[in-house]
Amino acid sequence: MVIYDPRGQTWDSWCALMAELFAPQQLGTVTEDKWREWADAFAGNGYFNRSGAPDSNGFETWQDWAFRLLGVVDIDYLTEPNMATINGANIIFPYGAFQDTTTQTNTVNTAQVVTFNTVDFSNAINIVDGSKITVDLPGLYNLQFSVQLQSVATTSTDTSIWLRQGNDGGASTDVSGSTGLLGLPPRQSAINPSHDIKGWNYFIAMPAANDYVQIWWSTTSADVTIQEYIATALPTRPSTASIVATMTFVSVI
Repeated sequence: MVIYDPRGQTWDSWCALMAELFAPQQLGTVTEDKWREWADAFAGNGYFNRSGAPDSNGFETWQDWAFRLLGVVDIDYLTEPNMATINGANIIFPYGAFQDTTTQTNTVNTAQVVTFNTVDFSNAINIVDGSKITVDLPGLYNLQFSVQLQSVATTSTDTSIWLRQGNDGGASTDVSGSTGLLGLPPRQSAINPSHDIKGWNYFIAMPAANDYVQIWWSTTSADVTIQEYIATALPTRPSTASIVATMTFVSVI
């Protein structure tokens, strides 16, 4: 049985235990004189922050902080997120579902990132800086998204959509082979644009905590938009998001 209680343990042993239990979060270990910095980093990690992990403020010793931590965070729950009871009722996987309810524009032949303004569902996958689909845990993930395109151009247009991957604090790079090329015909009339909706599905390796993926696009005409539509009548239909994206955990890597 693993003993999490800090009483009777040295800082070195307890810190090493936490670092081992939460290896995917890359906590590492520090000497006791740096326990406050370590505790603040622990509390600031999104994986623990949503569970109410306290920072070091108001605690005189690391034992006081660690004991309080165990009072608000269920360590067994966090370290066994995929353990199941009968019928898999307690299986918990990272997931995220996001959308945007605005129309997104672009200039001719310019790389532009797609943004999101709505979080529908989120567990250990979040939107950072409006565009970065960011994971708390490393792993293999399934990204799916659909884009609603509209064109009011009087000529045919092309739109490219691709992925860019990175890590907060590090560089980002385009994902090789991820570009999709879409062609839209000229508008139907001055009041009837051409439009289409397309979807993609990718498996993406996210090797480290805080890795992210973004969706980028460019177009040959500024008359092309990633378009939202309001609810309409005849018949009554709900509104249309300009982009919808979901990401789910598949496997450790």
